[in-house]
Amino acid sequence: MGTEVKLSAEGRYVLLKHTGALRADDMINTLKKSLPSYDYDDSILVDFSSASLRRISLLELDDFGTSFRQEVLACRRLALVSGSKTENAFFSHLANLLIIDGIEVELFEEIKVAKAWLLNE
Repeated sequence: MGTEVKLSAEGRYVLLKHTGALRADDMINTLKKSLPSYDYDDSILVDFSSASLRRISLLELDDFGTSFRQEVLACRRLALVSGSKTENAFFSHLANLLIIDGIEVELFEEIKVAKAWLLNE
């Protein structure tokens, strides 16, 4: 599992790129690692296109959603780029958790489209 955290080239959103098979603790560690980045922006692009969520249960996703909202209070827009159509239920579940918490969330299959959505406010 690898993770990249950086501010976008435009400086308008935080980019999190995951690779490999993720576990729940990987996602929590990435969240903690990325916290300083949210001082600069309130939009996030999470790229799961090279990652798998198969090792994570729906209950663990629930816990992550709760942690995310408690830790990243400034987030108001989130673009999720899914990796696999077979895992869309996981991405939809995560999106729904965050929408319930008041975050505007959209699911995308292509990173280019996700970036355009975040930049079009």
